[in-house]
Amino acid sequence: MLEYPVDLQPDPEGGFVVTLPDIPGAVTEGADRAEALAQARQCARAMLSALVEDREPIPLPGPPDGRPSVRLPALDELKIQLYLAMRADGVSQAELGRRLGRDRKEVFRLLDLTYVSKLPQIEEALAALGREARVDVVPTAAPVEDVEPAANAAA
Repeated sequence: MLEYPVDLQPDPEGGFVVTLPDIPGAVTEGADRAEALAQARQCARAMLSALVEDREPIPLPGPPDGRPSVRLPALDELKIQLYLAMRADGVSQAELGRRLGRDRKEVFRLLDLTYVSKLPQIEEALAALGREARVDVVPTAAPVEDVEPAANAAA
């Protein structure tokens, strides 16, 4: 799981300055702790997206060591895992496209964190690399207060 620890430092002018020490250049801020953590998540997404686009290595998160951390959205994590698998196997976008019978542009979209890909497409790409995605659902640290009870009912 890609869960990046963050360092929150109070800003003398108010709010917090946030750095993600495992992601070079990842610095943001927020008016309060909640906003700072939300901004940290968006900063992580933007920086990791740029690394993928530039075909650079993805830094893996270190241990939180008691610090707060931010997790990528599940779809982003799958895309990053696909990218990491491609790099580990030395498979280019063109080669993955050939294996899938798709053009390079379609493969690029599978790796683009700003593009909403469909899960079956990512699963197909992972399978072409000899991998599969697995899902793990765990309780959150605190229940979400603003969800209507009917929305939680199983369909």
